[in-house]
Amino acid sequence: MKSAAESSSQKRPGRPKLGEAEDRIEAILDAATEVILERGFAGASTREIAKRAGASKETLYQRFPTKASLFAALIERKSNTLLASMADVLQVETDPQGALTTFGERVLSVMMTEEAQRLHHVVIAETREFPELAVAFWDKGPGRAREMLKLYLEELVKQNRMRKEDVDFASEQFLGALLGSVALRTTLAMPDFLGEKRSVKSWARKTSEAFIRAHLLEPTPPRR
Repeated sequence: MKSAAESSSQKRPGRPKLGEAEDRIEAILDAATEVILERGFAGASTREIAKRAGASKETLYQRFPTKASLFAALIERKSNTLLASMADVLQVETDPQGALTTFGERVLSVMMTEEAQRLHHVVIAETREFPELAVAFWDKGPGRAREMLKLYLEELVKQNRMRKEDVDFASEQFLGALLGSVALRTTLAMPDFLGEKRSVKSWARKTSEAFIRAHLLEPTPPRR
């Protein structure tokens, strides 16, 4: 008896339609996330990933030639979700206090999810043997959020709302204050002290307030 996949392939010969191809990629990335979180990067088998995704190894390798490129793609997908939620946040027309607070809150909220923490642990555990993991994780994940923040600060400088200074350093300073101790505690698997939503928001607000006092040329008007 023919499987559903075999029957479907006979009905639709040739390359899959765009929607089908996108669904197949999503299935592969979902399966890759599951397997990597369960077995680590080194222990993740492309055969098992393909099997869980309902795809052939040939299909997997056509889209993702290496396991590192597959890992980079799943990190990029998760990063896209975060960046999409920030598209309307870091706008120079908005109040910097509100913009930076919301930006910080969303970065923290994503970083503190169980899946994000487990992926972080995979990178930390295996980056010595697979240094390409760290590069992929940074370039497709945190590095993109940092670049978005940097571009926002550069616009504030152009509008004479922020001091003319090293914007690279300023970006690192904000993210360091926002994530530094939180990320270290996460790496050490220590209890989460920002578990409640109001604590996350408060942490992000205090970080942005301190940053604005240090870098912006004009104070943010108090909220009423």
